[in-house]
This record gives sequence, structure tokens and C-alpha cells, in this order.
Amino acid sequence: LKVMFVITSVFSPYIVCDSKGIEKKFRTNFFRKKNITTIEYGAHLNQTVGLQTSAIQSVLKKFNLKSMKYHLIVSRLEPENNIDIIINGYSKHQRKFPLIIVGNILQTKYVRNLTDLQNKEITFVGGIYDSNELNVIRSNAYSYIHGHSVGGTNPSLLEAMASKNLCVCHENEFNKGLVGKDGFYFKTSTEISSIFEKIEESNLDTMRGRVYEKIRDYYNWENITNLYISYFQKISK
Repeated sequence: LKVMFVITSVFSPYIVCDSKGIEKKFRTNFFRKKNITTIEYGAHLNQTVGLQTSAIQSVLKKFNLKSMKYHLIVSRLEPENNIDIIINGYSKHQRKFPLIIVGNILQTKYVRNLTDLQNKEITFVGGIYDSNELNVIRSNAYSYIHGHSVGGTNPSLLEAMASKNLCVCHENEFNKGLVGKDGFYFKTSTEISSIFEKIEESNLDTMRGRVYEKIRDYYNWENITNLYISYFQKISK
């Protein structure tokens, strides 16, 4: 990966990064100074936010969920996404709401160790590939727990923001660059344990609204597409 960063830094006439954090790494670690910019990803506003139709209730019933009464993870079950830290923090104390984990259950040692922790309060539902079902599950979650610790602008986090989720994120420059002051951050199981306790006893609708507005005002596909069009027009002159 480092070799590819070096090759890209030296030989690419233009570089577009997907986050300011990645651009910073190019500039500081690989000494790229010219013709480098950032254009992030976008997300579509979740059209199921705030709806309580029979179709919505049918999806929730299918997965045995109650609106605004579960914590949600949507993630690949890989070590860098820190699902183990989240589960350990969640399990330190009794919680008001269960933890629901959406992600393809691969036959790896890491995943087997995770699924061994499943109990009546922690449920692995596997991958959900119906976009409407996933939108419903996102928009009805009490909180979204985002353990991703590497990479740039993460589509899953944008989709959570577009679903008006309360975002609890691994503390790093990529996640903070998106959510800013409108979320909670952790690195250890002790830290996220305290966050679970705090958010279950608080009304945090204002934070939910502000991350939703970030998608509406900037991280939407119409705006991101226009940024790319403007960029291509600029460099082609």
C-alpha cells in the first residue's frame, strides 16, 4: 500500500482524494504538494426517515425490532472495524436497548469469535441486501455505532447521517471530519461503555438533525457530482 502511495504521488498528474485526511497524508507523508484536491462521497437522504407506515412496521417485525429501541452496526466484520471493542463495551453493563449487527457472516476466526458473543441482547442478523429494508432499519435505530478506524470518507457513515442517526464513531480524523461535534467518539471499550450509558439517558434529537443537514446541504450526490464536473472542467482547460 505504501508503494502504491509513492507511485501515485510521483506519477499521477492529478490526485483527487475522498477526504481531507487522505489529502493530508499525501501532502505530509508522501510530499505531494501540487494538483491535489479532495472531493468526498455523497449519500441519498433516507426517504423512510420519520415514516411509520404498515410497510415500515412489516420490515421491523421481520427482524424483531422496535422503532428507536435498538443500537445498530452496519459493517464488514473485519478487525479494523472494531466490532469486538464495541461489543465488549456494550456488554460491561446492562443496557436499555439491544445491539443489532448487520454484516455478512464470513467463516473467519475473527467472525467466529464475534458471533460466540451473541446472546439475547446482541444479535447478528447477517448481510441485508434489500436497500429498502436496510433504509428502514437505519432510520429506526436509536443510534448507529461506527467502528471503522481506517480509510477516508466512509459511505456507511454517510448513509447513517442521511438516516438521521445518532452517530457514535471510532475516534479518528476521517470520522471526525464528517460528523464533527455532532457525534460521540471512542477508542476503547471503556470509552464506548460510558457513551452507551450517556446516550440511553439523553434526548439527542438536535445532534441527529444536524448530521442529517450535513447530507442535505453538502454530502449529497447532486452536490458531489457538480464538484466533479467543475473539477474536470477546470483541469481540462
